[in-house]
Amino acid sequence: MVTSTVKTRRYAAHAARCLAVAFFIIAPCRDGRALTILVRADLPGASGRPTIGTLVANNNFDGHPSGMNGHFTFADRYAYLDKYYQFDWVNIVTDEPREASGLWPEYPAVDPQAPPQNNNEDDEPYYYNRGEWDRNTFADETIHEEGKFSQFIDFPNQPETRTIEFMAFLVARDIRDADKRQFDDKRFCALAGWDWTYDGAEGDFDTRRGTSTVGSSIETRDPRVVDIINAAIANEANDSFEGWAALHTCTLVPEPGTLALLVGAGFVALLAVLRREMPGS
Repeated sequence: MVTSTVKTRRYAAHAARCLAVAFFIIAPCRDGRALTILVRADLPGASGRPTIGTLVANNNFDGHPSGMNGHFTFADRYAYLDKYYQFDWVNIVTDEPREASGLWPEYPAVDPQAPPQNNNEDDEPYYYNRGEWDRNTFADETIHEEGKFSQFIDFPNQPETRTIEFMAFLVARDIRDADKRQFDDKRFCALAGWDWTYDGAEGDFDTRRGTSTVGSSIETRDPRVVDIINAAIANEANDSFEGWAALHTCTLVPEPGTLALLVGAGFVALLAVLRREMPGS
């Protein structure tokens, strides 16, 4: 988050600059229009990579040009995953092509930075700090609802001399007890992402100012994208994110009993389809 009326931690990015030429951008430039991303994940026993939900990235959130929003909605069939994983967000600053704000030591960088660089935050690389996530509110909006949705909200607030370029990611973090976790609690999976920019504007710090613009979706399975996330974690000013990392490959594995029920339900559904198609049935 760059300095914002809601919170002191945001940064911003290039207004209408198209980044589709980058190797990891997989969707065309959208010039600020809403961007819809099908979120797919590797699941044990699944055919291909099923779509577990839909992410819509949109600027002008809540009627403010500076607002950026990513709203992930679970597909009903995969809402159960929310019991085992925290569907959180990681925001990365990739550049400040005009005047530097001094908020990040180098690029790429995690937004927000950890204490003591930013004493409003904690020592986890997620966009929301633990207090915000547990209170489940940010900018007077609900952050997440179990089995329904999770959303990213930012209102950067910077002067007209600054432009900030971002990548935002929906990530999955295993929240089970240590003996049941699929991966360490300092590891997470990047499931989907998009790039966005913010251009500052005239005005004072007490008003929302500037413009945020949606860019394009990002292929999170590209190992170079994961490398960018991990480089941002490593670049934290005081090594406060030491030990944290995004995984290059991961499969979301629910509790065995849940998986058995899902496989069983799928088998019953297949039998029903076959029965309908069998002559004389």
